[in-house]
Amino acid sequence: LNRVIEQAYTVFGHYQLASPLNVCHCNVCLDEEEARELLRSPLRSIPSRLLGAYTDSVSAGYDASRQDELRHFLPRYFELIAANDPPDPMGLEICLRRLREFEWRQSWPKAEVETIDAFFDAYVAAAVQNIALWTAPSLTLRLDFTEVLTMIVTARGDIARVLQVWDNAPDPFAIIHMAALRGSVVPDPVRLADAHLSEEFDAEAQCIGAFLVRPEIDARLEAAFFNLPAPRYQKTLSDADCTLPFPR
Repeated sequence: LNRVIEQAYTVFGHYQLASPLNVCHCNVCLDEEEARELLRSPLRSIPSRLLGAYTDSVSAGYDASRQDELRHFLPRYFELIAANDPPDPMGLEICLRRLREFEWRQSWPKAEVETIDAFFDAYVAAAVQNIALWTAPSLTLRLDFTEVLTMIVTARGDIARVLQVWDNAPDPFAIIHMAALRGSVVPDPVRLADAHLSEEFDAEAQCIGAFLVRPEIDARLEAAFFNLPAPRYQKTLSDADCTLPFPR
């Protein structure tokens, strides 16, 4: 993950900021002092709070200067996301939503597209390994993998590609997160339920839902249950193995 972030700093490193920034300065958006702070701050030192204010304040439009501005900041977005400090007051789920406003996969240079995809791959591979639990009020995973997937979907990442990364990750890590998300799958049609996955992202939500209810996951759940002595994780696996939230 760190290697990919450094790659992003190299690939996007030639994009420079122009003054003024392409942001709104109304009383609920970026104020003039925050804009000045963004312009004078070294990229690697921009705090999450300040970049989050920028995320919320970007002006509408598809011009090249606006895209170049986002590309300048993108490595810092990746770095803060990897540090579990997403630059958005709403949290991880939509912190890269500005990416979807551009046809980056079709219009940006190949090296930039490959770097974004590589970040999503590496982030999913790293996030899967995080199976830390909250101890109260219930024994649930600290990392809600729905947030990881929603971040990628709302940035117009390749959801099929990152699901393959997740599927190839070792158990019990991968299957524990799959088990935890099964309760968020709804029928008619089968899809992952998340407030940010609106109709615009319905195809991706259905792709994730179908991934989570595949019959082959049942065998992985059973194998992980008997190879994992920790009762707290066994309950997560057992709940997911015994029943789906709807008949399959």
